[in-house]
Amino acid sequence: IHGMKGSTCTRKVLTAAEETGVPYTFVYVDAFNGEHKQPEYLEKNHPFAKVPFINHGDFHAYESLALLRYIAEVFDKTGTFYPKDPKVRAIAEQWISVHESYYHAEKIVTELY
Repeated sequence: IHGMKGSTCTRKVLTAAEETGVPYTFVYVDAFNGEHKQPEYLEKNHPFAKVPFINHGDFHAYESLALLRYIAEVFDKTGTFYPKDPKVRAIAEQWISVHESYYHAEKIVTELY
């Protein structure tokens, strides 16, 4: 898991990894010094210059919600982290959507200014 521990989105993915028992290595991305805006970072890791992203074997992905869903599908065999039942999952998705649409910090700041 590549990111910054101060990043809310990185913390979401780290928490999911911990909760589901995923073995991982944390790789610090030095966004304070612009590492995430370097051409090689943008090309290989995240085209929008954000964190987190993961490399899992030959699989590479970014965007915290996509990573949460991936971790749940691959590592949560019990279905407790991300429900398997379609109706229960729909409610979980509803609240994920509410969070992203109305409460995500970046959106709030953008709307204020």
